[in-house]
Amino acid sequence: STPERIGAIHKSDYVVLNGRPVKVVEVSHSKPGKHGHAKVHLVGIDIFTNRRYEDVRPVGHMIQVPNIQKKEYTIVDLNGCNSITLRDDNTGKTRNDLKLKEDSDMLKIRRLYLLK
Repeated sequence: STPERIGAIHKSDYVVLNGRPVKVVEVSHSKPGKHGHAKVHLVGIDIFTNRRYEDVRPVGHMIQVPNIQKKEYTIVDLNGCNSITLRDDNTGKTRNDLKLKEDSDMLKIRRLYLLK
């Protein structure tokens, strides 16, 4: 991750709040008070758990911005043991080192894959 001035953060940016990578869903600025600096209130959703995090910091302070690399894969195969094989359409390389959790998202993925 790299440091960024918190006043430069916008909605849809990625930052680290409470040690977790989040996508910023709300940013609000408050005016300077009698004894303090202007502040920024950030609300973010954890990119892995969907948990909500909030923080308020002075505008001039720094915040960590994670280096996010988003890749899209095509499902090649779903094995019976919740193993999944994926293909990177850009490189043609496959991954078969992933397992799906037994949850509603896994059931949706399995149902959509079988319908294709």
